[in-house]
Amino acid sequence: MLSMQLSEQEYEQLRDALKVIILCERYNKKERISEGLNFTPLRNVLHKYNTRNLSEFISEIPNAYLYTHFYLKNGKQASENQQDVNSVKLNQSMRRLMKEALKHLPKSIGDLFEEIYSSLFNTSKI
Repeated sequence: MLSMQLSEQEYEQLRDALKVIILCERYNKKERISEGLNFTPLRNVLHKYNTRNLSEFISEIPNAYLYTHFYLKNGKQASENQQDVNSVKLNQSMRRLMKEALKHLPKSIGDLFEEIYSSLFNTSKI
């Protein structure tokens, strides 16, 4: 299995992405903890969900990483368990977004997720 180690910069980007999610409701409080954080992509997804806003959100490397990790960990199963939607269509849409997210990740991370996907779902391609 491939392995990876985050650089200091990648770690800080991922940490800031998580801070944006955790502190989202405090976006306009002008607090020191949220200085320099860009809440716009997440707030756009949360308040006006559409493909364009989601594509903008996952175009940032940390968000692409988080989305891809979610899909590999829970997304396929969650989409299959939905009773009120077409689960096949939902899973196809989520998988398409994961492919898009992979384009924004460094190659080594993308390769790692490709390998995880292949082993989880017994397929060679996402």
